[in-house]
Amino acid sequence: MFSCVVIATDASVGPDRAIPIGSALALRAQLPVEILTVGASDGGLDVGAAIVDRLQSRDGALLVMATSGIGLVSGSRASVSGHVLSELRQPVLLIGPAVSDPLTLASPTLVVCTDRSHEIGAALPVVESWQRTFGGGRPWVVEVRPPTAWPVDATDDEVERQLVDAAAAVLAEHGVDAGTRVLRGGDTPQHLLDFAETVDRAVFVATTDRWAGGRSHWYSTTRRLVQRSQGPVLVIPSDLPGY
Repeated sequence: MFSCVVIATDASVGPDRAIPIGSALALRAQLPVEILTVGASDGGLDVGAAIVDRLQSRDGALLVMATSGIGLVSGSRASVSGHVLSELRQPVLLIGPAVSDPLTLASPTLVVCTDRSHEIGAALPVVESWQRTFGGGRPWVVEVRPPTAWPVDATDDEVERQLVDAAAAVLAEHGVDAGTRVLRGGDTPQHLLDFAETVDRAVFVATTDRWAGGRSHWYSTTRRLVQRSQGPVLVIPSDLPGY
């Protein structure tokens, strides 16, 4: 379970959208909340390093921070969020530019994004921790399957169904009841965003390769969700251990 909420904020730019969301989550779970104030530096790397140093050995701490999403393009750019995601081996709740201010999370509903990469394993213990700590609506495990040639291959559909059902079954073994959904379409983020409109206060959960080695993440589903979602995105490094 999460043991505290740490909100990283830059006080020099005025009100920070991460503060009301992080504070609401802490209040919901009766957890201590810590405001980590960061200031300007030569680029974002010094600030990002300071955040990582503060959080690196604090198991159970949930980091909440706002981001423009632009700095997630590449780990080689001097962005605070990009540096944090490249170095911190913990979940980070990112508040992207499309999230309204203020946003209330009266009953957050996790929407866990998965695909055939099988990287969802790292997300499942975090989903359990979130549900036990913050509660909220029934979580969903959702996959968007890209368009296929006609006729549709029923075998492929069955494989996709088995993937999401298997993830839900693992969650059920750990006391978390989750729904499943397989969607079909070419614009994966948009289909996920459309699905989010059907649940109460969606919080996306996305496992992703860490922003390391200067690789571009311009077209990554996680990055586009952070930029376009009207709710927070819980980003989980795919190299974290699963169950």
